[in-house]
Amino acid sequence: MEEQIKLLNEQIKNLSNNSMEEQIKLLTEQIKNLNNEIISLKNNMVTKSTIKIKVVVKNHKNQKVLRFYIDQSDNIKSIKTQIEEKENLPIQKQQLYFNDKLLEDDEAKVKQCDITDKSTLRLVKEDDDDYENFCALNLLNMGCKGVSNPNIVFDHQFFIDSLKNNVSKKIKTLLYSATKDGDTANVFHQKCDNQGPLLYFIITKENAVFGIYVSKPISSNGNSYTDSTQMVICPSKKFAVKSKNDNATYHCYPDKGATFHCMQINAPFLSSSCNDIQSCSDFNLPSYPSGNSSYQIKEFLVFSLEDYA
Repeated sequence: MEEQIKLLNEQIKNLSNNSMEEQIKLLTEQIKNLNNEIISLKNNMVTKSTIKIKVVVKNHKNQKVLRFYIDQSDNIKSIKTQIEEKENLPIQKQQLYFNDKLLEDDEAKVKQCDITDKSTLRLVKEDDDDYENFCALNLLNMGCKGVSNPNIVFDHQFFIDSLKNNVSKKIKTLLYSATKDGDTANVFHQKCDNQGPLLYFIITKENAVFGIYVSKPISSNGNSYTDSTQMVICPSKKFAVKSKNDNATYHCYPDKGATFHCMQINAPFLSSSCNDIQSCSDFNLPSYPSGNSSYQIKEFLVFSLEDYA
């Protein structure tokens, strides 16, 4: 188009020399129109580059890839609407994840979710066989994300399978994180009391990972709880051991955390030294879950659990 303008200007020059005013006027008008078209095209290109982005949606189960162009001002529901139109999958049966985070339909803007051009979203269908398993793994990943490093390697699936096979429970919600929510007994009890069966998830400063399952709700009233189904889960050493004592107990205090027969997880959790649970008479563990007779906590997470349907 710019070459056309240059050519027209040359024609005007020649015409001017020949004093052809009418044709000069006509050609000048053509140049003006072409300039306006160039400005319009450039503005349109800027608008598209700043608003329209390409996102990739990958099906978790079959790895099918979908591609969409969306506005950064759109919400997540607009992406789900396009998926519904293309895949005949109702919005209410879609779960979209980005960077291990579940994207809610009412998120204000795509841009606020840090979704940029060529981002990849993960689509999980609620009727997939492994939907519940995926959600549980995602919760574990989210909980560990703040403290994860290359030295923390553990079998996430071992936690899921141990809970399912031994007590028929699945992970429901991340209730508490000491590093994110506050390293105090008060916050711990606010978030975890009366929430049903729980999984205490511990990452030590030596990068060991293990969990303790309790079947009864806790409270801050200082009560003792008899729980014969307590279980210690250690993925690195591949054991999940339930209590051998029908009268196994644990305690909860307002100014502390969870106190087991021979192991205390007390607030402030991240500065306490803990004795390993191997020697506890309520369990018969093959080795120290933390790898040592004592340890310090890097992250303390608490997950609520529920029955499998």
